[in-house]
Amino acid sequence: MSRSTIQVPDELKVEIENLKDELKAKTTYGVIESLIQIHKDFLNYKHEIKMEKARLEKEALEIGEDHKRKFVALKQELNLYENSSALEFLLHHYTTSNRLDKSTFELYRSLN
Repeated sequence: MSRSTIQVPDELKVEIENLKDELKAKTTYGVIESLIQIHKDFLNYKHEIKMEKARLEKEALEIGEDHKRKFVALKQELNLYENSSALEFLLHHYTTSNRLDKSTFELYRSLN
């Protein structure tokens, strides 16, 4: 690796010296290498977070704590282990049922 000198303000040099212990670096360039690696790691982390957020937006359904408790209770009552199974059951009932009782219709109206 070839070397070249860079000039930095004295205040920055002091900060670099102070970081040697924290970053377990023996030299000034070791501190700079560590900071560059930390920056690269942070950029990768931000990218992973962005990808996870996109995945959740695509796949997840937020229903809130109260509805989650009710959903889990329904799932247990039906002896279904997977969330997708319980949801499939509810969707099937909704799409194949040709009758809607009055209380369900009133609930529907109150949700709008």
